[in-house]
Parts: sequence; C-alpha cells; structure tokens
Amino acid sequence: TLATAMAQLGQGQRADAKKTYEGLAGMRRGKSFSASGLADIASLEGRFGDAVRILRAAVADDLAAEDTDSAAAKLLAIAAAELWRGRKDAAVAAADEALMHAQDYRTKFLAARTFAEAGEVAKTRPLVEALDNEIPKEARAYAKIVQGVLALNRGHSRRAVIFMEDANTLFSTWIGQFDLGRAAIEAGLFSKADSAFDLCLNARRGEALALFADEQPTYAYLAPAYYYLGRTRQGVKSNRYAEAY
Repeated sequence: TLATAMAQLGQGQRADAKKTYEGLAGMRRGKSFSASGLADIASLEGRFGDAVRILRAAVADDLAAEDTDSAAAKLLAIAAAELWRGRKDAAVAAADEALMHAQDYRTKFLAARTFAEAGEVAKTRPLVEALDNEIPKEARAYAKIVQGVLALNRGHSRRAVIFMEDANTLFSTWIGQFDLGRAAIEAGLFSKADSAFDLCLNARRGEALALFADEQPTYAYLAPAYYYLGRTRQGVKSNRYAEAY
C-alpha cells in the first residue's frame, strides 16, 4: 500500500519502497500513486530528469481520468524538481499549469513559493493575498512563508526570518521550519538555523513524507535539508559539516 511504501522510505529502505511503489501500478488508482512515489524517490536521489519524465507521463494519465487534483500535485512536484536543478522557467511553467487544474490553498501555496523562488514577484503577490484572506490558520501561515521567501530572495534575510517565525507561530509546519532555517543561515543566525533543521531532520522528520498530510509523497524535500544543515555547521566552524553533506 501507499502507507507501506512511505513507511519503508521513512526507515531508509529505499529499494523496498521502490518495489512497493512499483507494485501499486496494478491497483485501482495505483498507477497514479506509483508514479508520484517513484518520482519522489528519483528527486530524493538527485535524478531530477527521471522525476520530471515520470511525472509528465502521469499528469497526462491523471487528466485523461479527470483527476485534476492529482495532476496539479504532480505538476507542483515537477516545479520543485525543476527548481532543484536550476530550471526556473520550467518550474514557473509547471506551477502555472498546476493552477489551471486546482485552486485549493495548498496548490496556491506551492505555486506561489515556486514563483517567489524564481523571482516572479508579479505572479506571487496575488496568490499571497488570496492565501492571507483564507480563514484557516494554515493558509495564512503559508502566505507568510511565501512573503519570507520573497524577502530572502531580495537579500532581506532578517525580515525573512521574522516572516517565517510569524508563520510558524500561527501554524507550525515542516516547510515553515525548513524555510526559517534557510533564512536564518543568510542572516548569520546559525543557532536558530540549527534548531530549525534539527526539527526537520529529527523530531519532525516523518512529516516530510507527505508535507500536507495527504496522499502525495514529498520526501524529496528532505535532501536539501541536509545540505542546509551542512552550511549551518560550516557557519559555526563545526568539523561535522561533512556528515550533513
């Protein structure tokens, strides 16, 4: 099952998780879950081209089955993979496409975060405003996270830290802690960054399996956390930075 595959992945059993995800392909709706899982593992392993290829084919299948929510989730996974390999234009295009198929606040958040990372401020702001006008605290926390990413990319790292801390006070999320850690590194607040990445990689590690507590695997987000932990340790002159890298 999907839960079995995620549990195996969380325990570091990647080969077993791959087999379980592959086995899902023959089940009802299993092909869609299988593709998401296999692509997530590919991104986790740094095989971003493979991830995009798997997801692109699966998006077409989801749309043929009129499963627009799953298609949107896969498009946002494509956007993340494209960002991780430095293809900002491709990431923005995938996020734009996701918004054509879904308008829930999680889709808006990940699309807005993609736009912010890519420097597309004009595309980001309407989504931030929409999220900030939602009733659920989670959505409003996402708005603050995106504002923090915008500030970080403008070089305003301390302002970014404030946005991220406000977001986590409102509704604490794994990705909010991750982005707080990133901002804290740039602000030279290495103790704060270390605390954030300790939460991401230890106390709240399991949340990375599915960041939005749904059926969409997102464990690939864990790999960059190790990179940033390495940067944090370098910042405090710790000789343990190589372990993280």
